[in-house]
Amino acid sequence: MAVLEVGKKAPNFELPNQDEKIKNIENYNGKWLVTYFYPRDDTPGCTVEAQEFTEELDNFTNENAVIVGVSPDNAAKHCKFINKHELGVELLADTEKTMLSDYGVWQEKKMYGKTYMGVVRT
Repeated sequence: MAVLEVGKKAPNFELPNQDEKIKNIENYNGKWLVTYFYPRDDTPGCTVEAQEFTEELDNFTNENAVIVGVSPDNAAKHCKFINKHELGVELLADTEKTMLSDYGVWQEKKMYGKTYMGVVRT
């Protein structure tokens, strides 16, 4: 599992956003990049999280920060999720789980006696 260290450069990524535009870390140069990882679009907890980030968007923008959500869902699903809930955050599609792995959040999990890979929660 990768561990990000304070003061170290974050790993680069190249992922499509909800509009299928390829984004990488350099697209956010000069801004604070607030990245959150979540398991799946349109689930109750993930929806509330995205809505709360959207509600606070102006506060983040005033601090020169950009909010980006990342999940294993594809760009089309992200677009549908954004439109359904009128979200203002950008969502990146990590269908290959490369960024999720590089950032240490794609890990083995256990639930009801079963082991599987997924986005870890804190």
